[in-house]
Amino acid sequence: MNKLYEEIINYYSRHKNITNNQARDLSQYSVYLSIMIAFYTHKNQIRLNEKYYYFHPIRCLELYQDLIGINNNPDSIDLDKLDELELPYRDVQELFCLHDVIEDTQLTINDIESLFKEVNLLTYFQVNIKAPLLLLTRNKRESYDKYIYQNL
Repeated sequence: MNKLYEEIINYYSRHKNITNNQARDLSQYSVYLSIMIAFYTHKNQIRLNEKYYYFHPIRCLELYQDLIGINNNPDSIDLDKLDELELPYRDVQELFCLHDVIEDTQLTINDIESLFKEVNLLTYFQVNIKAPLLLLTRNKRESYDKYIYQNL
């Protein structure tokens, strides 16, 4: 068993008042695993507004879910409408949760990959998440301005 995975499960279950088994069950879904990773890795980070950094990726996810109509009910998505508007809805929610993990924490892309492997989602991660996540992640050795302008 992956030690980091167990730390994430323990931390998440403690803070959400659920059992470790319930957290493990949730982690079988890529979006929940991504939420757990963000929650754990940003746990000690505070934003300038003095709120926990964890709220930023989760708020990004919530805004996206509101935009596409999930509203905590995946059955409410109008897939035809999203296709018509050319709005992505598959394989992107994880990116909202993970978009700052590599950039702002000690976790690497390999660490994240091993966590997805732990719950038998390695292929899903490699096919759908890894490349876009790397594109969204700023190299810590380059300036923020360079990162923003080279990706326009």
